Amino acid sequence: MTSSHLILAGACLFGVSGFPGLLAPKTARWGERFAVAATTLAAVVGLLGAFLPGPAPELTLPGSASPPMRSAGSSRCPSC
Repeated sequence: MTSSHLILAGACLFGVSGFPGLLAPKTARWGERFAVAATTLAAVVGLLGAFLPGPAPELTLPGSASPPMRSAGSSRCPSC
């Protein structure tokens, strides 16, 4: 799992943390506990994703058959 996946998972958990407030009655304590647990877990997962080093994703256009471009200083570039 890359760091961007962890950040997105944290954002999704943070979004889900609000649903008990929509579904549970105001007197139910389980909704508050779930929201606090989900928010805390979302923060931990998001921070792990932000601070753990991960490989940089390669950016390519969908349907493009050419390999990604390399920098001018690369020794593999035959035309440079």
